[in-house]
Amino acid sequence: MTINPEYALGRTRPFASVSARLTPRAVAAAILLAISPGDRPLINAVAAAFLAGDLPVARPVFVGADGRRVPGHPVFLARGSGEVEELRGDEGARSLLSAHPSAMHAVSMDGEPPGDIDNLGGLREACAS
Repeated sequence: MTINPEYALGRTRPFASVSARLTPRAVAAAILLAISPGDRPLINAVAAAFLAGDLPVARPVFVGADGRRVPGHPVFLARGSGEVEELRGDEGARSLLSAHPSAMHAVSMDGEPPGDIDNLGGLREACAS
């Protein structure tokens, strides 16, 4: 796991050394913004889709009752993508994913995406529920 101690430099800062941090057996890196106890089935579903497919990216796409599609996390990125390590700024991998939509497996998930956890209090609340 990589925690971004240089968060002020943007969300993509940890990507710069992702390959160096993967174990030799790793086939992908998973980008998780925050983990709460209820996320395990979601993570497992996206991981299974990534491993079963032949595309270099897998991510959930949540489909709400109104039919609106919202991309979410975790995002699984195949090992060895130099483009990932070139990312800079606070946009994350959004520009990379937008530039290569045919390289991404969208895993349809019913409902709204999990809530955003932005601070320690939010993490404690998510873990308590």
